[in-house]
Amino acid sequence: DMASEDFTIWRVGMDLQQFWGFADLDNHHVHAWVGDGALQADVIHFFAHELSHLFLDEIDGELSDEDRADIVGFIARQSCSWARQVLKRKAADRNGSL
Repeated sequence: DMASEDFTIWRVGMDLQQFWGFADLDNHHVHAWVGDGALQADVIHFFAHELSHLFLDEIDGELSDEDRADIVGFIARQSCSWARQVLKRKAADRNGSL
C-alpha cells in the first residue's frame, strides 16, 4: 500500500520526466504513459530500458556476444519505432487529427 507521501513523490517525478511505465515480465508487455512534454530521446531511452528487462534479463550469459549484440540492436530499433509512433500520435491528438 503506497503511503500518500510516497505517492506524491512518485507523481511529481512522473510529471517532471513526462513518462512512466514498467515491463510486465509475466506477459512480456511494456506498459507506458507518455506525457505531452516528453522528449524523444527520453522516450527512446525509456523504451530501451524496459525492453532490456524483457529480453536481456532472462538470457544473461546464455548467448554469444554476437547474439546479444543483435538483441541490443533489436531493442534500439524497436525503441525508436515506438517512440516515433507515440510522439506522432500525441502530436496528432494535440492538433485534432489522427
